[in-house]
This record gives sequence, structure tokens and C-alpha cells, in this order.
Amino acid sequence: MSCLRRPYRSLVVTGAVLAAVLMAATALAEVTPRAVIAGKGLQGFAFANDANIVWTSNTPARPKHHDAYAIPRSGGSKVKLNAAGTQGFTGGFDPTTNTVIYQQIENGRSDIYWFDLDTSTRSSVPGVNSKRWEWSPRVSTSNILFERDYRRNGTWYTSVYLFDRATSSTRLLDTWTSRKHFVQTGNLGEAYATWSVCTAKTCFAYLYTIASQTMQRIPTKNKRPQYSPALDEANGRVYFVRSGVACGAGVTIFRVPADNLSATPTKILALPPGIDVEYVMSLAPNANGTDRDLLFERVICEPYESDVYQADAVNTVPDA
Repeated sequence: MSCLRRPYRSLVVTGAVLAAVLMAATALAEVTPRAVIAGKGLQGFAFANDANIVWTSNTPARPKHHDAYAIPRSGGSKVKLNAAGTQGFTGGFDPTTNTVIYQQIENGRSDIYWFDLDTSTRSSVPGVNSKRWEWSPRVSTSNILFERDYRRNGTWYTSVYLFDRATSSTRLLDTWTSRKHFVQTGNLGEAYATWSVCTAKTCFAYLYTIASQTMQRIPTKNKRPQYSPALDEANGRVYFVRSGVACGAGVTIFRVPADNLSATPTKILALPPGIDVEYVMSLAPNANGTDRDLLFERVICEPYESDVYQADAVNTVPDA
């Protein structure tokens, strides 16, 4: 379980949320993934629409510095989303647009921004940012999901919020102490939101139903860690990772119906020993215009390196 291998929380507070992802290796399962963003250092936090893919990257020369990038899925030149002199972490596409939501860090401050790939302009997201540390944004047509870190009475906390884009109201979904928990938003749709919560011993994957304001934990087997929940609302499914406690131990991606999390999970793919998945997976349109591809962060545990991989048409894998 790679979620437990690195002190991400302390880095978030100081302005350097680490991402991580995949590397070339043969998957041992129903679907064989392929590398779509590769390079030295860490490549992760990948999201895509029909035309473009966005991701976050660092380099071995500057391991604590991260930038957010976009590139056409058909190939071409990459564009850096965050401004010069800042750090950036990708958060996904505003539906039906080429506008990306992302986290930008500058001078010890973290805020949520838009970047319009059609006009190459960036702007602060109104109604979301404060003097506190806003990060890990996700966006749907109706809402914005994000995290906020703050200190109270000497203790750091991480809270997950849902911002209503129509009313500009903000709903607190849950709060955790930062010293004992690392929280990572997953995906946001019109009906659901997902996130992972990791402790020193395990990880849990959550599904939040927006209309009923209810939170469910995806059931596990033999108390195994689960994380990186990803939404496929078009087909009513949630994808997630289940693993052992050690990084790269028995790492498998599964799928369950969003309306029946206790159903028998469908195995999508398993990864070789020593290979793991980090906190964020996402669903993207397949080139055929009908199916859904799974983007995920595939990590080599030692040395710690990663690339972005894609498993094509995962929705076509028959249910268990």
C-alpha cells in the first residue's frame, strides 16, 4: 500500500503534496494497461476529457517541486498550467469544457485555480479560496470538491468540503486530525464524490452520496487497505484499489456498483509485486466515444518512480 510509504501530510502543510504513478511493466489481469505519460521523476494526478490529458510532474533534480501540465491526447506540445514561480497540482476538467481546475502554491499559500486551455488564461476560483490551505480540487457541473487544512488550538486538521457552484454555499463533509490521517480526494460527479483516508496502518475508500448527504465506506476483505476510489457515473460504478500493507503487495484494481458497494467486486487488473497505485485514479472517454478508460498512478516502490498508465475500455470487463 503505497499510501503509507511516504510522509505526504507534512509535505502538504508546507506546500508540496506529492503525487505518484506508474511505470512500464506487464499487468497480470483482465485488462493490460499501457503508459500514456512517462518520464523521469513522478508523473501522476491524471485526468482527461475527449481532447486533452492533464497531470502533475516533478523531476529527480527538483523532487520537491511539482508542476501541472496538459497535452492533447493525440499528441503535441505540453502546456504548463501553474504560473511561473509557483507549484501546481492537477484536479480535473470542468465537464464539457477544456477548462482545468488545479491547485496553485505560491509564497507559502495554496489556492484553487482555473486554467482555460482554449484561451491559455488562468483565474482564481471564486468562493472557494481563503487564508487557509485549499488543495486537491475536483469539479462537476454542479459542485467543486476540495480540501482545506487549518490549525486550531495547536492541532492541524484536514476537512473535505463541497462547494455548490449555483448558490456559492459550502458544505462540510468530514474532518480528520492531520497528524494521524492523510486524506486525498478522489473523483466528483453529479451524484457522488469519493476520497481516501489513510492512517499509519491502513487506508479506507469512501463514497459520498450528494443528494442524501450520506457517506459509505467500500467494504474490504480480511481488513485489507483500500484506496483511490474512482467514479464511472455513466455506468453507475466505482473503481478502487485493494492491497496488502506493504508497498506493492497484492495490489489489485476492482469495481463495484455505486448503489451496491457490498456486491462481489469485479477484478479489473492486478499488478506485479513491487508495483503499486497511488491516491488518484480517474475515468476518461475512450477514443471510440462510448467506452471508458481508467487512468491511474502506477508506482515502482523501490526506487520510488512513477508514470501515468491507461487501461482501455474497463467498463467492458464483465461483472463478477
